[in-house]
Amino acid sequence: MVRVKFRYLLGHVRWQTATKMNSLDISGIYHYLKNSVKLNFGEYAICRLGWTLNVKQYNPLTGLFIVRCSRSQMRQVWLSLTLLDEINSQKCAISIIHSAGTIRSCNLQAIKHTNNSLLVAKSLIQIKNEKQKHQKKKKKQKNKKLKNKYLTNIQVNKNKSKK
Repeated sequence: MVRVKFRYLLGHVRWQTATKMNSLDISGIYHYLKNSVKLNFGEYAICRLGWTLNVKQYNPLTGLFIVRCSRSQMRQVWLSLTLLDEINSQKCAISIIHSAGTIRSCNLQAIKHTNNSLLVAKSLIQIKNEKQKHQKKKKKQKNKKLKNKYLTNIQVNKNKSKK
């Protein structure tokens, strides 16, 4: 008997709209993935995948999911996921972040990806706050200049009226 070797794909769903699809779950991803494989490669590819195609995890907050498939069919599943552009009538983009032989390594990569995303978001927020502070400071300086100009004009006018 031949041992079946699996591959695990870590994917990320990015929605085009700001609202995330909370109604999407593991069975929904499986359904759309299976339809995508059928559309792109036909019934024969679905039969070859058989019971090896499985969605192991999905996190709706981060949009990360893990798909298990046979090693020989990994490229077809990868391509089918990449070509999937609409889920539940909403536009989305799916990118594969990592492929591995164990689910553990996919989980570790998911943690790294989430941490990196949080760091990027934090730095973007800091940059935005610094820009806002800079704009406020610039506005204060502009107001101060206008105030000084106005006061100097008043003083000049008083001096002219005295003469």
